[in-house]
Order: sequence, then structure tokens, then C-alpha cells
Amino acid sequence: MRKMRTAAIVLGAILAVSITGLAAPAVAGQTSATAPKSLKPAKSASAKATSTTTHSIRGVVKSVDSSSLVIERGAGKKKREMTFVLDGTTHRAGDINVGSAVAVRYKNDASKLMALDIQPAKAKAAAHKAAAH
Repeated sequence: MRKMRTAAIVLGAILAVSITGLAAPAVAGQTSATAPKSLKPAKSASAKATSTTTHSIRGVVKSVDSSSLVIERGAGKKKREMTFVLDGTTHRAGDINVGSAVAVRYKNDASKLMALDIQPAKAKAAAHKAAAH
């Protein structure tokens, strides 16, 4: 009889500990290492929008003024234009003129492409001609 009572107490203690562990409310912002991905908090849209990830691209300048830069890249049906916002923090190196090839480093800021750095770049066609001669 004592063995059954001891076994029942041990079993009850084990169940009580495991149930209270499941019922414990999670602290906001914390996830356990074993929690499934569906239970982990997702990144908010504002966190994605303010990401500090930078990108770079090359193209030919279509237009440029004090607040914007439009470049064209691709050829034929794949030709597309990209518009970048320029501000006081945008670093500009060399001459940036219409028709010149440039390399632009930028980041996505909400729905805008914010130019961080603009530098002259050799056009691919000019580079191929120089290499052929």
C-alpha cells in the first residue's frame, strides 16, 4: 500500500511540474529555443522597413537634380528605370551627369529608395571595347 501511495505522489508531482511549465505565460518578446516557428513573434512591418540593409546597383543616369536621381538599367524589354531620393547625407563622388554610368549604394526606406553613395562607374560597353583593343 505504501508503494502505491508513494508512486501516486511521485506521478502527481511529475504531472504537476510538466503542466505548470506548459501553462506558464510567456514573457513578451521571449521565445524558447524549442518553440515552433509559428509561435515565435514575427518581425513587424516597421522593423523590416527600417532595416539597415544596403544594396548597390549600376546604371546610366537619365536625370539628376538636388533631390532625386533616375538611372536606367538593362536593355530591350528588360530596360527599367529606378528613382532614388537624394538628401544632405548622400555622398557624391566625381561628376554625376546625364548619360554617365554610375554605381549607387542605397537602402529601402519605407517605399523610397534612399541613395547613400553615388560614384561614377565604367560603362560595360566601354569596358568591353577597351578590353578588345
